[in-house]
Amino acid sequence: MQFIKHLVRYSFVFGAAYFTHLTFATSPPAPELEKPTTVTTLAAGIFSPEQGIICDEKAGFCVDGFGISMAFTQSYLGDDAQNKMLKMIEEVGGSDNFDSSRFSFSNKVYCDSAERACFDDRYSETKQIPFTDTLFAEEK
Repeated sequence: MQFIKHLVRYSFVFGAAYFTHLTFATSPPAPELEKPTTVTTLAAGIFSPEQGIICDEKAGFCVDGFGISMAFTQSYLGDDAQNKMLKMIEEVGGSDNFDSSRFSFSNKVYCDSAERACFDDRYSETKQIPFTDTLFAEEK
C-alpha cells in the first residue's frame, strides 16, 4: 500500500493568498510507471488511471482534487516527468511562487481546485463535465 503525504503552503501573489499543494510519496515508493488495468481516456494524451486522478502525458503532470501531484506524476508518468515539473517550479521561484491548485491541461481545459470545477479554458464559464466529474466527484 502506498502512503501519500501532502505538503501544504500558502503563497502570496499580488497581495492575494493562494493555496498551494504539492503531493509527495513517502515510503514505500510507488512502482515506476505503474499503469492501471482500467484507464479512462478524456482527450488525446489525457487519461484518468482512477477516480480522482487525471494525467496529461503532453503537459507532463498528474493531478488530484487538490492540484498537481508530484507523487501521481511520478507513479503514472515516471521520474523524468516529475523532475521536469520540479525544475519548472524551481524556475518560477520555488513552491512559494507556484500555485499548483490551478492548472490547464494540454487541450486547454482549465481546472481550479478551490472551485472544485474544470472549464473549457481559463476564461470560460462553461464547465467541462467529464473532467470535473472525474477529478472532483465524490466516490459513493
